[in-house]
Amino acid sequence: MTDEFGWSRRNAFIQPQVDAVMLEGLSRFPNVRCLFSRELEAFSQQNGEVTLNLKAPDGQRETVKAQWLVACDGGGSNVRRSLNVPFEGKIAPNQWIVVDIANDPLSTPHVYLCCDPVRPYVSAALPHAVRRFEFMVMPGETEAQLSEPQNMRQLLSKVLPNPDNVELIRQRVYTHNARLAERFRIDRVLLAGDAAHIMPVWQGQGYNSGMRDAFNLAWKLALVINGKADDALLDTYQQERRDHAKAMIDLSVTAGNVLAPPKRWHGAVRDGVSWLLNYIPPVKRYFLENAV
Repeated sequence: MTDEFGWSRRNAFIQPQVDAVMLEGLSRFPNVRCLFSRELEAFSQQNGEVTLNLKAPDGQRETVKAQWLVACDGGGSNVRRSLNVPFEGKIAPNQWIVVDIANDPLSTPHVYLCCDPVRPYVSAALPHAVRRFEFMVMPGETEAQLSEPQNMRQLLSKVLPNPDNVELIRQRVYTHNARLAERFRIDRVLLAGDAAHIMPVWQGQGYNSGMRDAFNLAWKLALVINGKADDALLDTYQQERRDHAKAMIDLSVTAGNVLAPPKRWHGAVRDGVSWLLNYIPPVKRYFLENAV
């Protein structure tokens, strides 16, 4: 528990469930129309509006016009690329495979960061009895290879007493890139979420950063669209969000380097410092209560 909140600083949730709740909440707004599985073929900015050409799975095409476009089309954002906005940063040399298991076989509320020199991994308890494991993908390994039953069993055997008796929810390989768009606003287009910034998962700030983008933008767009503020207000979106996103990227990269240091001697230093900090009660308590 923390004094200011009376609750842990860090709490997990199942993202698809949150997404479902938010989607359901949109139904109370008659002016909101959700279109799924649409491909953005092209867009243009002219005459004070944005025109988008969309393609549905059945091949039907539709033209949509809006005053503003908020591009949340992921790390590979076609909108960002079309606007030639540099995506600065680093592409991680290593990938990690994420495995979610139902009916948590460990039955503990803890998160374990295991700095195994052979294959680092993370074990995290999620709500609704879901256990998540993240294993580093080693050079030469592929997602297809690791997903084969015998290889998945071998991975889980180092963390579970009975890897054959588990229910897999999903498994997917992620690359922990750390990149940041040079600009968040390009005329009537605003980049948000992963289209504006991507970061390693270690601090759980990817989704949170996207939510902060949305909260920062929503009220500003409302004022501008309703004629209560000049569109110069939208310039403050980048001013307020970009530096913070950069700080979260740097923090996430640092945490990843602690878990899986780029050099062997870095690991030795980490282990020595961790051993010493374990004997300083205030520091140990801080990490136990706040860090994990």
